[in-house]
Amino acid sequence: MTTKKWFVFEGEDEVGPIGPNGLRKWVREGRILKDTLIRRDDQVFLVRADEVRGLFDEPPPARRQEPRPMMHGPYASLRALGWGTAAAMAVWVLVAMYGVFAAIEQHGMAERIAAGELANTPLLGFGGVVFTVLFLATGVLFVYWLWNARVNVPHLIHARMHLAPSWTIGAWFVPPLNLWRPFEVLDEIDRLSAEAAADGDARVPAQRGLLVPWWLCTVAIVAVGVRYEFMAQDSTEAIAEAALWHVTLASLVVVAALLATAVVLRITFLQERAHAAHQAPVELHRPHLHRAALAHS
Repeated sequence: MTTKKWFVFEGEDEVGPIGPNGLRKWVREGRILKDTLIRRDDQVFLVRADEVRGLFDEPPPARRQEPRPMMHGPYASLRALGWGTAAAMAVWVLVAMYGVFAAIEQHGMAERIAAGELANTPLLGFGGVVFTVLFLATGVLFVYWLWNARVNVPHLIHARMHLAPSWTIGAWFVPPLNLWRPFEVLDEIDRLSAEAAADGDARVPAQRGLLVPWWLCTVAIVAVGVRYEFMAQDSTEAIAEAALWHVTLASLVVVAALLATAVVLRITFLQERAHAAHQAPVELHRPHLHRAALAHS
């Protein structure tokens, strides 16, 4: 079936033929008004433009819907889990501070033994088994908190996430990705949680003032810990040197645990505030606005 063409009368001039799409374009541009006279190419009589069905009462084009974020589970309050994780980190702060003082005392004893000032008495133990159990328990609690924080994000904001929830666990065990991927996971969760708490304001960046030093301390802990574990401790001089490395390691743990506590509580409070303010996810931020905001931050 051939598409009908139309002629438009502008003053005493007949302009055309134009197709239906061109006719609608002229309406949008204001070139055709409701009282403009037009005729179809197979007709000789004129009609007002508003008498043509669908020309002025055409519904607006459907708004393109952004894809809904994929849900991986129900929203889970982080309040109790966040405080529990923070408490576990606080225990690590106390344990690491004890480790600093114990290592300093051990270094002094080793030097005095080497100088002959003390008899060759047993040095302080480091409680390796206890520390290992505490480390595993805290790690499991932190990863479980991180998983729930990631699963919560689609319930708080309509935003595309680049890292699946599985990365909250796998990122720690896949070398060499575990050198940076856990930071990326936390960075994305922190940024979108802050954005949701700010009603979708894309100008809210991640709190990298906490995340960057925390992650650098974490990487340094691994490097210093490996060095410490492979140090020979077969003489008082070697034990004194190992004690200095132990001081460095324990000090890094104190700083990292304090920063991790701040990160956990920040994201926990952001998500709780966003969920309390919005029963449904806030509108999707505009990616170009987000990039522009970050460029000026």
